[in-house]
Amino acid sequence: MACSEEKLTDIFQKAETSGDGVVTPVELKKLIQNEFGNDISNEDLVAMFCALDRNGDGVITLEEFLKEMSKKDRRTAFSEKFKELDKEGCGKLSKDVICQMLKEENFDDDQINEMFSHVDTNDDGVISREEFMAMV
Repeated sequence: MACSEEKLTDIFQKAETSGDGVVTPVELKKLIQNEFGNDISNEDLVAMFCALDRNGDGVITLEEFLKEMSKKDRRTAFSEKFKELDKEGCGKLSKDVICQMLKEENFDDDQINEMFSHVDTNDDGVISREEFMAMV
């Protein structure tokens, strides 16, 4: 279940302890330890922080936090949709599967062909998980 913007703002405010309106790596680590009871390696902390600090200025603003945390929810939804469509479990979706899905959403053939060619970046005639997730 996705967190509401209010809940995400509350989480951000718990992390932002210095009163400057931004979250530093140290504050993020303390939040993870205090709120979730988990320790986090410095390597994982850096990866998480970099994913949230979209402009690379060394701090996370509320706007960055909300945008990226909402994006994570979209990524989860896309991942679940891919699994649902990949009935064979091969990690690829055929054009027929994509056509069927998009026709249910009232896309016409021209729109489907354009979308498929845009997403199938390696032109192999199927949509890989990576190509599908790149749409997020």
